[in-house]
Amino acid sequence: MKLKKMEKLLDESKKNRSVISAYIGNDKSYYDFIVLDRNEEFVLAARDIDFQVDGYLIFEIRKIRKMIGAKTTKYEQIMQAEGVLNALSVPKVNLRSYESIFKTFRKSDKLISMDVYNDKYGHCYYIGNVEKVNDKSVLFSFFDADGEWYSPKKIKYKDVDVICFEDRYAEVFSKYVTDRNEERA
Repeated sequence: MKLKKMEKLLDESKKNRSVISAYIGNDKSYYDFIVLDRNEEFVLAARDIDFQVDGYLIFEIRKIRKMIGAKTTKYEQIMQAEGVLNALSVPKVNLRSYESIFKTFRKSDKLISMDVYNDKYGHCYYIGNVEKVNDKSVLFSFFDADGEWYSPKKIKYKDVDVICFEDRYAEVFSKYVTDRNEERA
């Protein structure tokens, strides 16, 4: 799909609060989302899972591999009837650059997750906190499926496919993870 057509679909989603589907980055599955804000480089969207908003996504427009398009009119009617579309709010995240995005999360100490892909390790999923923001990378503390914290890892911006935050998985899991400051002691 050409960039202009893709941008048109993104803008229509933002204007009409319509749900669109797209493959982003190297993930094998697609994302359903409603665009809340965007600039020439980044998109901030509410993630839709089965008629419910489940957190937010940030991704680069250039990382969209394939856009499937908008959901059906019936789907949108259900979203409207359920009050999901009217309840949407736009989180304050500076979308100017990766550096400004990660500084927003560093400042708030908000738990986030990332889908990351590079040639050496393939597809990776990280959940944790931003420790330090650099001009080309972020230092990220993360925990595994057992809730154990690892030493901060340097993640290059070019390897980030999708940033997720305020989703149910991360919010619930984080309640049952040892405080990372205790882990360091």
